[in-house]
Amino acid sequence: MPGIRGQPPFDHVFVLTTESKAAAAVRISTQLALRKRAELLEGLRPCFARTEPWLQAGKYLRAVMSELPELNGWSIACHAGDRRPDKTQRLLNHASWDTFAAMGVVRRFAAAGLAEAARKGRHRRGHLVIGAVDETGQEKAGAAAGVKRQYLGCAGRVANGINTVHLAYVQEKTGHALIGARQWIPAEQVRDPAGSLAAGLPPGLAFRTKGQIATHWCWRTPGRCWPAAPGGTCEYLDADIRDPAAILDTAAGLLDFTQPVALMLMGIMGHFTDEEAYPIVTRLLAGLPAGSYFALYDGANTNEAFNQAQQGYNDSGAVPYHLRSPEQFERFFAGLELVEPGVVPVPHWRPDPGAEPVEIYSYCGVGRVTSGR
Repeated sequence: MPGIRGQPPFDHVFVLTTESKAAAAVRISTQLALRKRAELLEGLRPCFARTEPWLQAGKYLRAVMSELPELNGWSIACHAGDRRPDKTQRLLNHASWDTFAAMGVVRRFAAAGLAEAARKGRHRRGHLVIGAVDETGQEKAGAAAGVKRQYLGCAGRVANGINTVHLAYVQEKTGHALIGARQWIPAEQVRDPAGSLAAGLPPGLAFRTKGQIATHWCWRTPGRCWPAAPGGTCEYLDADIRDPAAILDTAAGLLDFTQPVALMLMGIMGHFTDEEAYPIVTRLLAGLPAGSYFALYDGANTNEAFNQAQQGYNDSGAVPYHLRSPEQFERFFAGLELVEPGVVPVPHWRPDPGAEPVEIYSYCGVGRVTSGR
């Protein structure tokens, strides 16, 4: 299979060792990866109306799963053995295939693979599964769908670009996999018939905020991916955290508030000033039953270079993020019984034995509610 000029072929594995066990392990791992890739491709087959696009999808999948130094139309075409990127472009832009069904196959494949790895791994505590939602920005020129002039963290400046909302499946002490992605389309493009047509948007597309897109992904996946304890359930609440009463009222219909529950605010309070953040947390904690736990982490102002970088970001016109001192973090846990080791840098909160120290400018803590609603 042709490679990139000046680079060795990436479909070969070289083992620089005289240990036969190590060489055998590499061969077994390679064979397993190839078998799993073939299994995924076979699962994707019903998502395509014709065989040719499915075969091209296999070439595309092998390319993006390889170690190509750059991923673009030409490098993928070269890896696939195509003269030009036209076939891949037709696959992505014009071929008839069910993208949502394909994402469903990938979701189930990833969840099953991580669950199997957790069972076979040394860590027997690999039972916690979460969905991690995030958004990313990417520079993009032209009048393509979703392109808007905005501040892009990847560029460090205001530029034309697009935003994508991602959902990752995370298995405790095992690994994670991207299982969903949807591009965000600005409201002005959705509501402008001429602009919508020029951008190639589907007819009747409704505008959704990034939060609504994230909620949509969560609603699409729980029944087939997220494990639940016998008799348990999984629900999602789309609400504004600035309205704690509404959150508590809705949660009370889903949770048994006669028993302890858990409240986690991870990377959220930094988006609010002190005047907003502390009352929100106080009102949420006031609605929890005794014995409940509260966990929080956010960015800290403990490094001057990081502080200056964050201030530059805030001054750019982007949505500001407020760093806090360790003492300010402790205020969130006022009246709670702090769990050891207290309010500390994130890597210092009960690290795994032998874990290498990492410098992260974020603080966290866990507290127990001693008197509840």
